[in-house]
Amino acid sequence: MTTAWLKAKLAGGGARSQLDLALARIATLPADDPFSALQQVSEWLDGRASSRPAELDTAQEAIELLDQAARTRYRDATRRYLRMRSQMSEDSITACSDAVEGCLVRLAQRYQSHVALLRVNAAKQTLSKDVLVRAAAGGIRACASVLKWSYLRGRPCRIGVWADLCTLLVAAEVVGGARNPVALAPGSRETSVEREFLKACLLAAAAPDRLAPEQVDIAERLAGYCAGDATLSALAEPFHTYWIDLEAGEPPGQVDPATLPPGRGRSFGMHSGERLRRLEHMVEADRLPHTAFGVDLDKPQVLATLAHLEQRWLVTAERVARTPPTPLAA
Repeated sequence: MTTAWLKAKLAGGGARSQLDLALARIATLPADDPFSALQQVSEWLDGRASSRPAELDTAQEAIELLDQAARTRYRDATRRYLRMRSQMSEDSITACSDAVEGCLVRLAQRYQSHVALLRVNAAKQTLSKDVLVRAAAGGIRACASVLKWSYLRGRPCRIGVWADLCTLLVAAEVVGGARNPVALAPGSRETSVEREFLKACLLAAAAPDRLAPEQVDIAERLAGYCAGDATLSALAEPFHTYWIDLEAGEPPGQVDPATLPPGRGRSFGMHSGERLRRLEHMVEADRLPHTAFGVDLDKPQVLATLAHLEQRWLVTAERVARTPPTPLAA
């Protein structure tokens, strides 16, 4: 599907050479070594010249194509790490981690550069809202993957990643596109900037420091599955258990919303635990694919993670009944 989509894009010729080059490079990626493949993508991103405003549409498509190829290898690298880490030396683990995080960070930086360029040139040319929103969504997804890899390794979050996440969300909010549906790859399921941001927030709210690496991987998949039941609001909604200060550059927490300066706070949470309960039933009834949750479907591990997330993500009916919505801007 990707090849057919790209050939259609390349039919325009000329400015589409960036896509042609991206496809040629992807074809050379090693199929059996995801870490080397990610390192190669990093080197290509380092070697790419900064995009000019007139080229951003094509440059964005080229980065999305590289991102799609990298995500396939990123998932494979995660599976291999979880399966083999007990047999790997610390040096090998560090080298693999550097390859994964290095690629994700560079992808996030490239998306951020597109957002920044579009915002700076908004007064000089018609702002391409669609490109900005796609770049913001792709950047947030890459940043969230950096977070996940830090959690897998049991390390502190990379400095600046939450500031980057919040900056990208605000950029999309400013143009009114945070909730606009976007497809980050040809044929992929639609998402939005806000949905990708909520995935990162839900993963952070899962208290990943209390989870085994395999459970972190499960929690990330569940965050993606449940993000459709979560909402982000400038109000302290009754069913919202967490808040984030968009200017503080810090992860979300269970804080007093009255302490957040006007306009800076967002609350988030899930409306219902129905998805979690339905998944729990499917796991118990052996109705999920063998690889639905990573390397292997470890039922006790998945059920334990579901129980943990239900405690972290949901609020009780009693609290909802007695807590009216209040503005976060005091």
